[in-house]
Amino acid sequence: MSNASRDTSSPYAETPHHGGPQRKVEFAGPQETYVVREMGDCEDANKTIKGETLNDALRRYAKTKWHPKASLCLPIYIKVIGERYIRCVQASGKVEVMPW
Repeated sequence: MSNASRDTSSPYAETPHHGGPQRKVEFAGPQETYVVREMGDCEDANKTIKGETLNDALRRYAKTKWHPKASLCLPIYIKVIGERYIRCVQASGKVEVMPW
């Protein structure tokens, strides 16, 4: 049977399956706030930090913890709530993802 001989008419005035509004997919925008917990902190309290990216937010948080006139700044280990790994922020500004 050829396509020209097929009956393509419909009992409906409009096709009910294709005439409705299209679903629009929304993509998540950049996240600007992160909930973190500093490892070794005796408070056991979550803190909310802000930044354009996660690394930027972690660097800003670490700068508030380090004394500006200290001769030696130890790295800070931070657990981001919702992330799998712990992040280590070095005094040089390098952020490492710890694989444990």
